[in-house]
Amino acid sequence: MCVKRGLSSQGAITDAESVCRALVGHFFHSTLAKDELEQLQVTVPNTPCHALIQDVQKRWNSTYLMLQRLIEQRRPLVLYAAEHVIMPSANQVNHA
Repeated sequence: MCVKRGLSSQGAITDAESVCRALVGHFFHSTLAKDELEQLQVTVPNTPCHALIQDVQKRWNSTYLMLQRLIEQRRPLVLYAAEHVIMPSANQVNHA
């Protein structure tokens, strides 16, 4: 609880979390987007084919896991964003 409160007191962090949640939500709600991301994962060398993780707001570690997975999948997500423009800004990613 303390970790979640500490993180939520930082506006830049809450903004970045919101953008990342929306990004992951996009792939959870669109089978086409999820399939396209999976195809991109295969084409990017040294990128594991892992699904994105949606966080659960009651569990701070799920937010950590979501952000960690987004960082792991950064290259396929950038390729996807080049066509669909949904990626968070570099400033938002750096504050996460």
